[in-house]
Amino acid sequence: MNSEIIPANAPTLAKYNKRINLVEVRRHPEQYPRIFATPYEDAVEQMTRIVHAAFLYRGQDTTIATIRFVANAMVAEINADTTYGLRTLSWTEIGMVIRHAVLGGAKELYGVSVASLYGALVDYAKNEGHDAERKASQTQ
Repeated sequence: MNSEIIPANAPTLAKYNKRINLVEVRRHPEQYPRIFATPYEDAVEQMTRIVHAAFLYRGQDTTIATIRFVANAMVAEINADTTYGLRTLSWTEIGMVIRHAVLGGAKELYGVSVASLYGALVDYAKNEGHDAERKASQTQ
């Protein structure tokens, strides 16, 4: 494929691979910033890039307004969470979970939406994320 067709800054989730040690991610918030520690507008901007890439990975047609809505709602819902610890997720974890979900590695994802992406984050927080947090707490 001609590299001139695809811009170098095209949205991608490839940087969120699973070759990281999740215990280390949970142990080092200074190295892996948490969503709650990110100023709201910056968080929405970062989430917008992730959501845009998720739509592209799924091959879903969308609009800029929809991407912005999903990104804004995701940040608001994550920051409003008081049950699953989503506020303490790192951007690395969020990107990794969404990448995994849109590539079909999690429960069936029925399109990119606030509900489906939020659900993937909750599943992670209740399972793999919970285990990593427990191990990180034990080894500090």
